[in-house]
Amino acid sequence: MMAAEEKKKKYYRELEDLPGIGEASSEKLRKAGYSDFKTIASSTPHELAEAADIGVEAAKKAIAASKEMIEIGFETADQVYERRKSIGKITTGSKSLDELLGGGVETQSITEAYGKFSSGKSQLGFQLAINVQKPVEQGGLGGKVLFCDTEATFRPERVAQMAEAAGLNKDEALKSIFVARADDSDHQTLLIEKAGETIEKNNIRLVIVDSLTSHFRADYMGRGALGERQQKLNKHVHDLQKLAEKYNLAVYITNQVMDNPGILFGDPTQPIGGHVLAHMCLTPDSLVQLGDGTIKSIRELSVHEKVLSINKDLKNECSSIRTKVIKDKVKHIYEIEAESKISTSGLHRFFMLDGFEIKEVRAQKIRKGDWLVHSSSAEFDGTIQDLPEIEIEELSMIKPEARCHLMQRFMDAGLTRNQICSRLNINPRHLRRIINQGYPTTNHNIANLGSMICEETEEFSEPVYTHKNRKIVVPAKLNTSFSQIFGYLIGDGNLDKNAVRFTDARYEVLEVYKELLKGEFGLDGAIVKVNKKNAYRLVLNSRKIRELFEKTKKNIFELISRSPKEQIAAFIKGFVDAEGYVSKKRSRIQIVQKDQQVLKYIHLLLLRFGIHSAIRARTNAHHIIIDGKEVVKYANQIGLTATDKKVLLEKWVEHYEKANIKETIPFERKAVRDLLLRFNLPLTTINPRQDCKYINIKDAKTLIGAFEANGLKSKELDFIKLLLNSDVRLVRVKRIRKIINRGMLYDIEVPGNENFFANGFLVHNSTARLYFRKSKEEKRIARLVDSPNLPEGEAVFKVTANGIID
Repeated sequence: MMAAEEKKKKYYRELEDLPGIGEASSEKLRKAGYSDFKTIASSTPHELAEAADIGVEAAKKAIAASKEMIEIGFETADQVYERRKSIGKITTGSKSLDELLGGGVETQSITEAYGKFSSGKSQLGFQLAINVQKPVEQGGLGGKVLFCDTEATFRPERVAQMAEAAGLNKDEALKSIFVARADDSDHQTLLIEKAGETIEKNNIRLVIVDSLTSHFRADYMGRGALGERQQKLNKHVHDLQKLAEKYNLAVYITNQVMDNPGILFGDPTQPIGGHVLAHMCLTPDSLVQLGDGTIKSIRELSVHEKVLSINKDLKNECSSIRTKVIKDKVKHIYEIEAESKISTSGLHRFFMLDGFEIKEVRAQKIRKGDWLVHSSSAEFDGTIQDLPEIEIEELSMIKPEARCHLMQRFMDAGLTRNQICSRLNINPRHLRRIINQGYPTTNHNIANLGSMICEETEEFSEPVYTHKNRKIVVPAKLNTSFSQIFGYLIGDGNLDKNAVRFTDARYEVLEVYKELLKGEFGLDGAIVKVNKKNAYRLVLNSRKIRELFEKTKKNIFELISRSPKEQIAAFIKGFVDAEGYVSKKRSRIQIVQKDQQVLKYIHLLLLRFGIHSAIRARTNAHHIIIDGKEVVKYANQIGLTATDKKVLLEKWVEHYEKANIKETIPFERKAVRDLLLRFNLPLTTINPRQDCKYINIKDAKTLIGAFEANGLKSKELDFIKLLLNSDVRLVRVKRIRKIINRGMLYDIEVPGNENFFANGFLVHNSTARLYFRKSKEEKRIARLVDSPNLPEGEAVFKVTANGIID
């Protein structure tokens, strides 16, 4: 019987030997993580059938055979105790932290660290990667490291610095760390599943995963994917635990934490056990406001650029980008429409008014009627921008009186006709025309002639201008006139093969732009009637001018956005001259454009002047609407060219000077009345209008005055005052819809304020947080939250240039 059993076990030596499993199926199983009999024995028939692409009955037979190949049973506690005697420990470099961990990071188990950015968690990972290489008597295990990098956090230069400080050869230390960059959760799990061979061949004693959960949260977003995500994450953790036990190695993983929703006003450092912060992403066309005024799409942002963010006083502040995240497995996105539009993954967080405070809310939880935090104004000094360089090919001719002299100089220098032609790269006939007949040639050829005889070209040549080669002035800077012309070009202009063209129904407007073009380039354009249309066309023929416009157009919005306000105002004026009209019935400017992205730029540029606008979709185009008192701001700071439009603007300015218009601030009158009752103030302090749900700014200021007059204080009043004096405003959500995502998504990490502006909305970043707790300067505080064999406690250590110390 024993012989029969041995024969049976030999038969099932490999996965391929299992009934129903061939070579193709076994390969599929290994790729899916079923690398041994134990994993197959613990799986379900349907799960195994799907992984191996076999029938359910065949899967049942394979599972039954696998169960026969493994010993399933219990072991006594003394056996477990004996096994744990082989556990090794890796010193962290800090005695207090080692004591907290019972002697260091131990093998056969997973040690998890979580916390905010800059709290020292990744630094501890680097330190462990060095210390594990030391001999046992120095707190190491004399082994090597497997480092799974999921967020581009591995820094070899920092590891080398720590190695030298620890007395190790930095080159040898780096050679002992095997690094793999995981692109997504599937790649991450595959790296761990396939790690066994690398571990066996290279004496790996430490596996580091930094960070564990980021890819899983990003790849499986939304409640619908929660079950699948947790299942796969759980299997991944089990695979790590198996490595730890099988090879008696230590596993060190980092994790992320979620912020307190009151991050702008409260302590954001509260850890939430078991919760992680997912990568929450925006579509690539989302426009981000940089700290120097530049407006860029999030796709074009680079790490270390500074973006505009909001501090706890709700004031604009610049913060550097630390990391940039790109994701491609988000199935659905949410399109949110308020003043402007933004498309985002469901987990991306916005800032929303909730009573008398602001809280964070995920996009998937936002509803129509909610009030979101939006930029109100953005002041930048700006600098005048350089325009692309355009090489102008100018012509000159030999002066009649210098022709004989020039020929004599060539003879004196011993230059033959063929030698001269070779230097100029022309033929003898062309040379005769240039020298004897006064044909024009390029200034480059004239300069070469002068160098042959060592004479200044002014002595024997003079400039020539023809219809094709006119004298052109090319501006080197993006000045006010050129900015206005370019704004008009974006609206009603186009670039022909050899010309720049502008079309408008108003002849007087084209006359203005004709003069602007002449002032910039020194050339006269022509205004002609467009056949069969009630419109005129301004044409300026010049390949070089067209080339300048074409090169500038590629990044015109970046150039304009970091220019001074004078240039920005001129650009907007030109654009509205082309695409805007003023209503006769109400105070409104409407700007029409098919390209919604252009309007998003204009929307953000208007905020430089504190002008609030709204983007609305129409059947065949998109509109920017500037309403009410915002029209007055526009008239006073930007203006228009057309006479009829200017007359209407003046009419609305005069109307608003006489009208008593009250601007809404979205605090409900009922809540404000409750506040008055709580402090025994008369309800008549504010206007008791029943037809208006929210108070206005005048009400808010009266309320503040009443509290101050009575020496009263409340957090509600503090918040109202904060909001009134802030750089943000609240905008109401008009619509939100869930749509299918068809592309990549992007996000950035902005340490510090941990927010930035995208399409004008204030949004939370996707910071990869660590959780130890940062104290003063180099100090860090580690708190042991959960351990099966150690009590809770805290340890203080330092992160220095040389590594982790007490």
